[in-house]
Amino acid sequence: MRNKMKLLEAQEGKPIKEILQEKYEQFGSQNKVADELGVHQSTLWTWLLKLGLEQKTVLVPREYNNQVESEPLLTA
Repeated sequence: MRNKMKLLEAQEGKPIKEILQEKYEQFGSQNKVADELGVHQSTLWTWLLKLGLEQKTVLVPREYNNQVESEPLLTA
């Protein structure tokens, strides 16, 4: 596992923490990031733990035609 981290750092020319942050910004999900890096999701999760990182999901208002939707999605 450590060898794969070192290999990625050498290929990208930057620390693994930076690589992971960029990949999460680019792909958004652990599944896609793991696929992109060529590792299993559990390996990626272990890396996050070792590096003191965690994945958070942030919900934001959906935009329609450049306007924020202000109507509730569900009505009683």
